[in-house]
Amino acid sequence: QGQIIMKDGPFTQHFPAATSVLENLRNEGHLFEGTPFGFAFLSKLHAQSSIAAHTGPMNFRLRIHLPLVVPTEDPTVCGIRVGPTKQPWIEKKALV
Repeated sequence: QGQIIMKDGPFTQHFPAATSVLENLRNEGHLFEGTPFGFAFLSKLHAQSSIAAHTGPMNFRLRIHLPLVVPTEDPTVCGIRVGPTKQPWIEKKALV
């Protein structure tokens, strides 16, 4: 963790805007590089996918979710649940 590999790889080719954001955050010193807390990643979920309820070992991190493509904003079809609260995924709107 804590290492960013962005130069000339598939990530930069397929996600140039995300690469630019990460590079700007790195230049501003906001990525906590070299620590277990400094990482960013992209996940792709296929239709009908779900992630089982889970918790982390500690409460040190804030998670920022930024959905890039959302088929529907109906939270019963496509959303996130944290505890009892359900939120819809809204395309290109960050959720902390």
